[in-house]
Amino acid sequence: MTGPLRALAVLGVLALPLAAQTHSRSPLVPGQNAELRLDAGPPGGAAWFVFGFGGLGPGVCLPPASSPCLGVLTPLAIAPPVPVDAAGAVRLPLPIPAGLPLVPLATQALTLAPAASAFAATNAVGGAFETIAAFSDEFDGAALAPEWRILHPQAFDWRLDGGDLVMTVTQGGPALTWFADGEGPFVYRQVTGDFDVQAEVRTYRETAPSLPPPLSFNLGGLCVRDPVAPPGDHDWVHLTVGAGTGARPIAVEDKNTIDSSSDLLLHPVSDTHVELRMTRRGSFVQCYWRPPGALSWNMLRGFDRGDLPATVQVGLNVMFWPTGTPDIEQRVSWIRFAE
Repeated sequence: MTGPLRALAVLGVLALPLAAQTHSRSPLVPGQNAELRLDAGPPGGAAWFVFGFGGLGPGVCLPPASSPCLGVLTPLAIAPPVPVDAAGAVRLPLPIPAGLPLVPLATQALTLAPAASAFAATNAVGGAFETIAAFSDEFDGAALAPEWRILHPQAFDWRLDGGDLVMTVTQGGPALTWFADGEGPFVYRQVTGDFDVQAEVRTYRETAPSLPPPLSFNLGGLCVRDPVAPPGDHDWVHLTVGAGTGARPIAVEDKNTIDSSSDLLLHPVSDTHVELRMTRRGSFVQCYWRPPGALSWNMLRGFDRGDLPATVQVGLNVMFWPTGTPDIEQRVSWIRFAE
């Protein structure tokens, strides 16, 4: 028995399976932050996450011989215990060092309920370290992946429909749009360091889906945001498509916001169905667009954003600038990440 398992065994308890509790995890990408998850665990109890570097399989058992065995193979490592919250959940951040080889790594959790004399073991999860491409989403599941987070959920509705993420604005106006100190709907995930993110998006009127959004400045697309910049000092870059102004009624907009001061430029296009791309290389964020399926990108503006932290929020935003009833919806066919 390995040292970490022996430390558990001396507590005089058994490892008993509990079908109700489940373990899951986000993609394990070197250089990024991952998350280990436990659901339906013992409220107020404790959880130990076990790492099996030999993959999945019948692993070592805690005594006595009648107790269930782990579902991960040696060599093993066990993280320190963490509390299970009142809802029976654990969300444990796990920074993944850069440069790790893409080798198998299986994980499992052991839990102990308050005043209990027996451990419970979750399911084991297999897989390997992955590239940042694992952050991509085709939106063809039954629900958003748990790695996605929502900013200003009160301002929009979202659903998965026919392999698209549909974002429908329900509240607009300057305070809930992406300009100056306003920020609106945003579906994002955390990304660290350099990246290349692309998405296929279409914006249109919710009340008339064959038409572009109404004027003015009603757009949606990609956004890179500082997660800790406070109101009055918001920092982000976005690249969107939709309704511009009377002079440029259909446009792709790149917008750079520093300390809640926005600099924007509208680039005229013929359709609000486009592919958008943003890259981050060191401190520099570059914007591109192209018609769906085109082979080459149209380069737009780039911005030196050395003020942004290493870890930023990256994802999909949408906005309705005028006051009054919003009339914009965005469909996102996919979002894809690369190094």
